[in-house]
This record gives sequence, C-alpha cells and structure tokens, in this order.
Amino acid sequence: VEIRPIRGLKVRFGFEGAISHDMMTVLVDEESMLKFPNRYRFTLAHEISHSILHGAYIESLTFKETEDWKRAVLSIDPKTYSRMERQAYTLAGHILIPRQQLILSCQEANQLAQEHGIDLAEMGESAVSHVAGHIAKNYRVSSAVMEWRVKAVGIF
Repeated sequence: VEIRPIRGLKVRFGFEGAISHDMMTVLVDEESMLKFPNRYRFTLAHEISHSILHGAYIESLTFKETEDWKRAVLSIDPKTYSRMERQAYTLAGHILIPRQQLILSCQEANQLAQEHGIDLAEMGESAVSHVAGHIAKNYRVSSAVMEWRVKAVGIF
C-alpha cells in the first residue's frame, strides 16, 4: 500500500485520511503526518481497517477523482457510514493496542500506582484517564484513543 501525503487534505476536504478506490493508496493529510505522529498512525490504521472490513463496499462506490470521493461518501446512508466508521475505529484500536499487551500495561500501571500509595480502585472512573494518559505514549497513540481502548477492554 502506498502512503500519499496530500497538502491541505483536511482543510480542503474535511478529512485526515482516505483509502483509495482500489485499496492500494492511503491518502493522508500532510500536516497531520508531519506534526501529529500519533494521529497519523491512527489514521493509517483506520484507513487500512476500512480496506479490510469494507473493501468490497468501497470498491462498489463510483468515483474517479479525490473531489468525487467526498460526494460518494456523502451519498452513503448516515447509519451505514456511522457503523463503518465505528468498526474501522475499533479495528484500528486493536491493531495499535493489542488486548494482551494492553492488559499487561494496565497491570504494570496499577502496580506502579500501588508502589506510590495510590489505589486505582478507589479512584473509580478517573483511574481510567490517569492510566490511559500514562501508557498512551508507550503505544504512540493519543490519550483519548487509549482511554477508549481501556474502557472497551473493561480493565477497570
């Protein structure tokens, strides 16, 4: 798969990444790629997830140019589009943050907290954001993506 940075993709078209019609090219916003590496990595994983999960559907859309792509996407039923985005987001999370490694990282964070006299169980919901913020850098993802993944796995 070719990764093709496009200057102004987000500003001009309102998205940071897209998979090509033939699934062979991922278009990415150049500024995101250069300035926001965590976002860039997630965008790549998200677009590859679309090719894995929705390749046949994407190939069935009719468009030739990047400008036509947005029109084709806007023609998708909003419920279907929302479902496809959630699915790609979920798979991207699995790709970048595998379950078993995440569990180990959370156990290590819990142990470290205990060594400093912090009981994560007493912290309730706020423990998730603290742990997510602490371990997100190890996976090179945003705290928000890590927090979502920790909650999805049901660790705390």
